[in-house]
Amino acid sequence: MKIHITRPYKNNNNNLGGLWKATQDISEAITQIGGHEIGLYQYQSDETFEQLQPRMDGIIAGIERGDVLIIQYAEWLNSRTFHEALLTKAKAYGATVIMWIHDVDCYLTGQELATTRVDYFNRFDAIVAHTEPMKKMLIRDGVTTKIVTLGIFDYLTEAKYVEPTFSKEITLVTGSPNKSGFVNKWNSKYQLNVYAPNRAVPYEFENRKNVVYKGQVASNLIPFEIHSGFGIVWFENEEQTIKAWLPNGKPAVILGDLGEDYSKINAAHKISSYFAAGIPLIVKSNLAQAEMIKKNDLGLIVDSIEDIDDVLSKVTAEDYSRMTSSVHSIHDLVTNGFFTIRAVDRALQALMVEGGEF
Repeated sequence: MKIHITRPYKNNNNNLGGLWKATQDISEAITQIGGHEIGLYQYQSDETFEQLQPRMDGIIAGIERGDVLIIQYAEWLNSRTFHEALLTKAKAYGATVIMWIHDVDCYLTGQELATTRVDYFNRFDAIVAHTEPMKKMLIRDGVTTKIVTLGIFDYLTEAKYVEPTFSKEITLVTGSPNKSGFVNKWNSKYQLNVYAPNRAVPYEFENRKNVVYKGQVASNLIPFEIHSGFGIVWFENEEQTIKAWLPNGKPAVILGDLGEDYSKINAAHKISSYFAAGIPLIVKSNLAQAEMIKKNDLGLIVDSIEDIDDVLSKVTAEDYSRMTSSVHSIHDLVTNGFFTIRAVDRALQALMVEGGEF
């Protein structure tokens, strides 16, 4: 029995963003334990299900009956037709197929999983979901496939742990700060450093007090760039049209609320980027990982942006040292693929419990 893992690639090889680093890190962690990578480029084409079949034969030619195929899933990675064709062909080859969720698009905008998507999810032998709340939501919507959870994403890097400098400055690394409404309303006495792409469009926060635009930093360089203060992971529901950029560089417009509700079930990849940099976090109390962060002394939990000044003012150098010591421990886990490998083991164990043997 061999394990195969799909690894998505952008057609232009511009894999700066966290979306792509997450998929690459999962693939690399699994290959480190003997898995076999299957490279997938984006095929956002008009090819029909039938037309895709020859392509599928080439993609999974190395799979044999009894092997395990892990498909990294998000609708922005490839078309629905492509995903359907890949699953169908893998099943025809006799593979056990595991879905590894990156995003569930309908949950981003507060909708339920459509019946057609439920049927598709239920064709997998197992699913790796982000968190227990996401697992419960999938079950609520009718998914009956065995589901295990990831917890948090890994963040592979060759950067060694560096003891961070005590500071009350806060760092935000984001692909689009205009989706983070708190930045444009920042009134804290503590400096907020923003790393974001320069899209030749002025950001609203540029003239705000204590907000410093630091330019863009590639995802793989974050652990080498940031060595002080706190990283912030913060989502708010935006009551307006939200503009975003897809990985293929095309703009997308999402209508309605987006952000805070999804963060209650989502494992924010940005959390792991800050842990890889060795710094503690500031997060909202309803974030899916807030309890884990609090329990393990990995940062500060606050209810609102307005509370940050009060909470930070009470943090001493000793407090910061204690938190960074805790972060050091999880840094060594996320930078070496621990959570990915654990999730694979959980999925395989779940399948064996159901009666299968590998």
